[in-house]
Amino acid sequence: MEPANQLTILNIDNSHLISNIEIINSFTNNININEYQVLKLFLSFFHKIYFYFIITPLFYLYIHGPSLLNIGFWNSKSYSEICSQISNVSDQYFWDKSETNKLQCQGMIYDRFHSFLVLILTIIYFIMLYYLLKISIKVIKYLLLFLYTKLSKKKTIEFLPKKQYLKTNSN
Repeated sequence: MEPANQLTILNIDNSHLISNIEIINSFTNNININEYQVLKLFLSFFHKIYFYFIITPLFYLYIHGPSLLNIGFWNSKSYSEICSQISNVSDQYFWDKSETNKLQCQGMIYDRFHSFLVLILTIIYFIMLYYLLKISIKVIKYLLLFLYTKLSKKKTIEFLPKKQYLKTNSN
């Protein structure tokens, strides 16, 4: 199956979102856009970014990447080969016999991909949380240092390296 055809099934239905053309038409007809329509356009834009820059490359990696510990990365195998490996059906041609079997096979692959995606997004979430906390602690530290210098009426903020700070406090 071609990569373009593989991704059409992953494409999420955007019919509930307002299209860009409707927004442009509403501007040209001097119709006021309410906040709900702007929010829908905003979410539609970020949904497309999320799909094209996160989902699509991860799905490509999942299907075409090197095989590792049976967690995906199927070495560009066909869907029928993948389904015969992850199911109890050893006949890979079973998955090509009917449209129902093909859809069931794609469903099994997308379920596994979704599990892989949840794992990756959770890892990304905790990495971002770590860096956000790290930056927040630095900002709070410098704000407290700034307030301390203002309250103590010092003219400059002294930044001592950790080693010097430990030496001055231990004496």
